[in-house]
Amino acid sequence: MNTGIKIIYNFFNFHQNIYNICKKLEFYNCDDFKKNFGGDNNWPGKRTQNLIDYNYALYTHIMSFLNLNMIPTEDYKKVTAYCHVRFSKDKDIDWVHEDPCDTAIIYLSPTNLESGTSFFATDKQTEISNVKFIQNTCIFFNQGLQHQSVGNHGQDINDARMTLNVFMYKK
Repeated sequence: MNTGIKIIYNFFNFHQNIYNICKKLEFYNCDDFKKNFGGDNNWPGKRTQNLIDYNYALYTHIMSFLNLNMIPTEDYKKVTAYCHVRFSKDKDIDWVHEDPCDTAIIYLSPTNLESGTSFFATDKQTEISNVKFIQNTCIFFNQGLQHQSVGNHGQDINDARMTLNVFMYKK
């Protein structure tokens, strides 16, 4: 079945350096994020503010590697990127959802084959695909595809599930 999911292994050069940089960023829970930066979305775990405003060099690096891997970011009117961390305590509060845009998720933390992303049919019940959490893998998928983080793990920034989430809004 063609699910429209593009998987790119070995996404970044020097991926361990990117991971170490991201561990030093400031993260906010959903409520604190909304107070500081606005928005109305909900999500488990913690995330940074939009990297275009917070760490432009990292944002540009991410955009460059998306473009090198045939995901043309210039085709979008708006591209936001966040570093996101989810912990063991978030495992049971995650849910199947769809993003209002095309999405890229880059797995930063060490490989954990009990973790990953599951994709679902429109009924939000039938799993149609899943991608295992392999460090330095990027998964790209189009707007509207139902998905959910699975296997959130870890107790702190050093052992939790860490991703870069890139949201690309069509022109």
